[in-house]
Amino acid sequence: MSVLSNSCTEAIPSQNLSQEIVRTEDPANITDEEFEEARSESSPNLNDEYLLKINEHTDLIQKTLDSSRSVSRLNKESIKRSLEEIKRSTQQLHDQVKNILRQSTLSTENITTSIIRNTIKEEFEKIALKSQQFSAPPLLEPLHSDITPKPIPSYATVVKTTKVTEKPPIPITKPSLIITSKQPVSSSQETIYAWRKSVHFKELTFTPAEVKLVSNHKLRVEFDKQEQRDKILETINRPDSLVSAEITKKLKPMVILKGIYKDTPVAELVDIITNQNTKIKDLRISPEDIIFKFVRNNKNQKLYNAVFMVAPHIWRVIIEIQKVNIDHQRVHVEDFPAFLQCYKCMQFGHTKKHCTEDNTICSHCSSNTHTYKDCPVKKDINKINCHNCTLHAKKYNLNLNTKHSTTSLFCPRVLKQIETCKNKTDYGY
Repeated sequence: MSVLSNSCTEAIPSQNLSQEIVRTEDPANITDEEFEEARSESSPNLNDEYLLKINEHTDLIQKTLDSSRSVSRLNKESIKRSLEEIKRSTQQLHDQVKNILRQSTLSTENITTSIIRNTIKEEFEKIALKSQQFSAPPLLEPLHSDITPKPIPSYATVVKTTKVTEKPPIPITKPSLIITSKQPVSSSQETIYAWRKSVHFKELTFTPAEVKLVSNHKLRVEFDKQEQRDKILETINRPDSLVSAEITKKLKPMVILKGIYKDTPVAELVDIITNQNTKIKDLRISPEDIIFKFVRNNKNQKLYNAVFMVAPHIWRVIIEIQKVNIDHQRVHVEDFPAFLQCYKCMQFGHTKKHCTEDNTICSHCSSNTHTYKDCPVKKDINKINCHNCTLHAKKYNLNLNTKHSTTSLFCPRVLKQIETCKNKTDYGY
């Protein structure tokens, strides 16, 4: 039994095998007393170091992937190290099993070794079944010769069966007009009637792309081209028209550049972006086309994020290429909806500096006695609760999921603000 004790100490999960061993074969027709004696002798001192490491590193990979919307260079290195540790631990586990089986096969065939060998086979069959939950093929070889491993697919087969993830469509903001009735109206339908009486498209070569109802019984009429919008604007602004029109006012779009080295001066960012990126340089007509707004913290203390307001035609190019050259880096770029959320009361439309509320709301647990920084349960996911979703559900008697942070980008109230902000932004066409 010394060989088994030395070889199995770190190879098998920490379970009491004396309770799991079943009488699978009885070549010598032994008595119950002999079976119990053999079982008690075959209980080695076991621990679960290898499986703990495997579970620890697979959990680490999952948390790393879930912790951010994009996988940074540091996260990639962390994932690689964890994968190497999983491979190493699994290979050691595999080598230990082969050694145990080889030793037990070469040893004199007796009742005790037969029981131990069959027990090891059963335990590792369970481990092999668990490993099928992962996408990577198991490193363990089949323990039975009658089990045929699945063939590994070729590279060409994988390419054919892999679905290519399409980029989300880039939004289009068409030229539009806001139509208002010159006479008081009680519904949007009355404004539509006045609009149709004032403008006729049968003598023109185009028609509106879309007519949408907006607040205060007004209409937003969209066109495919700016020339079409301007033509209708001239037609409407005549004395006998029943409606008036004005060009829709839109905000300039914003972008956020993530992960800029802290030794890169903020004051030089606009010049660096313009000089190092040919496509952007060719499109920049005036200094107003790229304006630095503010800096945001990055998860890595050696990096920072920068937010810029840009012209719509430049925004479209930046979002398309997704990367911007900055000195020694290629920095990831995303759209930045410029909605405002107060980190004091957690409401929208203003910042903490202009908040008039007395109480401060914790974004994690919704308590009004402390901030998120001082939250005593911030590490307890069971205590998380969205303040805004809770108020919304109570106001409209709705059954909503509130188990998320009040500032989460997956919060329905935050998503609503983002959508509203996008509707007010000019993304070009």
